[in-house]
Amino acid sequence: MKKDELFREVSKICNYMDEGMVRDVFYAFIRVVSKELRVNKSIVLPGWGEFYLFFSKPKMTRDINTGLYIKLGPKTMIKFIPNRELKKYFQQITE
Repeated sequence: MKKDELFREVSKICNYMDEGMVRDVFYAFIRVVSKELRVNKSIVLPGWGEFYLFFSKPKMTRDINTGLYIKLGPKTMIKFIPNRELKKYFQQITE
């Protein structure tokens, strides 16, 4: 689904709210989540689950072009843990 399609669908669900307003709320939501992750390293979204920052350890890997081992530094990644209700909802869906 592309961004415009997403905004259009949310607008329909919200009784045809202005798509510009939906877009503004969406980007405001993204800013709030990003800020919380930066400050507190995690955020819990009610009904969905928890997003948190995960810091990987430095590791050694081999460069496939030169064959030399190089050290990769620590990496910051975002992880998501869905809550029970969300897991249960998607487990009930059959193809």
